[in-house]
Amino acid sequence: MTPAGLYLGYDPGGANKHGVAAVEVAREGTIRRVKSSVVKDAGAALQWLLAWPNARALGIDTLLAWSLRGKRCCDETLREAYGAATVIQQNSLFSAMTLNGIMVANRFRRCRDETRLVESHPKLLMRLLCSRKCAGQTLDPGEISVVCHYGRLLARTDCDGVEDHAADALVAAWCASRRETWPVPNLYVSYPERCGYYYPAGLGVSYPWIEIPGTPSWAADLSSHQDFVAATSELC
Repeated sequence: MTPAGLYLGYDPGGANKHGVAAVEVAREGTIRRVKSSVVKDAGAALQWLLAWPNARALGIDTLLAWSLRGKRCCDETLREAYGAATVIQQNSLFSAMTLNGIMVANRFRRCRDETRLVESHPKLLMRLLCSRKCAGQTLDPGEISVVCHYGRLLARTDCDGVEDHAADALVAAWCASRRETWPVPNLYVSYPERCGYYYPAGLGVSYPWIEIPGTPSWAADLSSHQDFVAATSELC
């Protein structure tokens, strides 16, 4: 069962494209309430997140562990399992995602050291859940809940894709709630670096994953906004 409570999510981006979310999750993993927004910068995102006390964890769509090689074993494993286009290598990421994500993670931890930090990959997870449903697999109530909430936010996305960041933040928060229930509690531990990872936001972070990569599954080719909206609408 999922530890019920409040979980936060952050999707770092560029100017006016920082998604934040506060999600109340029930024991069965379903989402009870959601508050989300898109703010102007990392400072505004930090202020928004700190306004929610007693959160169990903060999920962030950023790299909470870095590799001296410039590419991470955990990412290489996901790329092999789901396709190279699904996960961008460490050295190929935009600085807005990595720098803003780590700045907020560090500042947040200083103020809320009891709140766990969790890495997430919202878009890959959504592709995977939609693929499972299209393949005739049954989603659990929590998975259906996050897909439906994600789809509702995507349906409101304008031509600039602003709400897309809020939707990713929502998924990041939900991923943080599943860190104790998923088969892979921490990809950093399951797929370690030979020289070890460097943790820019400190130790004690994790990267849970919904399945053991390489099991019979795949990520659907849902590259466009319209594809995502259509796929999530079919599930809800």
